[in-house]
Amino acid sequence: MVNRPTPRLRLCVPGRLALAASLLIILAGLLPCQAAFAVPQSSRIKGRVAAVTADKREPLSGVVVTLKGDALQGRAIESVSDEEGSYVFDGLIAGDYTITVELQGFEKYEQKVMVSIAASVDLNILLNPLAPRENVTVLAEDRETRQTESSLPSQVTTQTLRNAPLAREKYQDALPLLPGVVRGPDGMLNVKGARASQSGVLVSSLNATDPVTGNAAVDLPLEAVELVQVYSNPYSSEYGKFTGAVTAIETRSGSNDFRYLLTNVLPRPRLRDGKIY
Repeated sequence: MVNRPTPRLRLCVPGRLALAASLLIILAGLLPCQAAFAVPQSSRIKGRVAAVTADKREPLSGVVVTLKGDALQGRAIESVSDEEGSYVFDGLIAGDYTITVELQGFEKYEQKVMVSIAASVDLNILLNPLAPRENVTVLAEDRETRQTESSLPSQVTTQTLRNAPLAREKYQDALPLLPGVVRGPDGMLNVKGARASQSGVLVSSLNATDPVTGNAAVDLPLEAVELVQVYSNPYSSEYGKFTGAVTAIETRSGSNDFRYLLTNVLPRPRLRDGKIY
C-alpha cells in the first residue's frame, strides 16, 4: 500500500498586492490618532453694547469694540455693533483677551476676558455717561499797580470838566462828582467830613492854600486845568498842613503853537432869590 501526500491549497498573492495591503493596514491604525488631534478649537466672544441711563439701558449701534490679547500676536481686531447693539468675535483660540471701548461722551470701558477651548463667552458692554463738567477761567486785568503811593486818588479829567454841567465853570463845582466830596447847605465843600478850610490844595505840586482862611488861594479857570485829584487818605510824607483831604490840581502845559477854545457860547441865566444871574 502506497501512501500519497495530502494535497494542500496555496494562495499565491503577487508582491505588489501584498505591499498595498500592508499600507492600508498601517493607515487604518493612524486614522484614530489623527482624529484625536483634529478637535476644533474655534472660540467666540459675543454680546451687546448699551448705554446706562437713569431708568433703562439703550442699545448703541456703530460702536467700535476693540479686542487685544497675546494670542493675537500683538494685533488688535475690531467689531462694530449693529442696530441692536450686538457684536461678535469669531475664530478665536483659547487665551486671555482684553476688550476696550472708547466712545465720546461716555467713560472708557476695559474688561479682561478668559476664553477656553471651543467656548462661547457672552459679555455685555455697559457704557456710563460722563458727568457734566464746567470749566470757569478767571483772568485778572493787567493793570499796573502803583507801589510807590500809599493811597490811590479819585480824579476828574479834562473831558469830564468840559462835559459836566458846572454852574460857575470852576473846577470846585466838579469835585462833588467824586466819592467822599459833598457840598453842604451853606454851599461849602466838605471832603472826608472836613470843611474846605481844613483841607489842602496843591497846584502843580505847589502848596496853594491860603494860610489865613485855609481855602484855595488860586482860582483857576477850567481851560487851564488838566487833571484834578482828591486824596482822601494822604498818608504820604509829601503832604502836610491839613486835617481833611488834599486836592491836587495839574495844569495844562504850554507849547509854541497857538491854540484856542470856545466855551460858554450860549448864556445860561439863573434865577436865585428873585434875581436873574
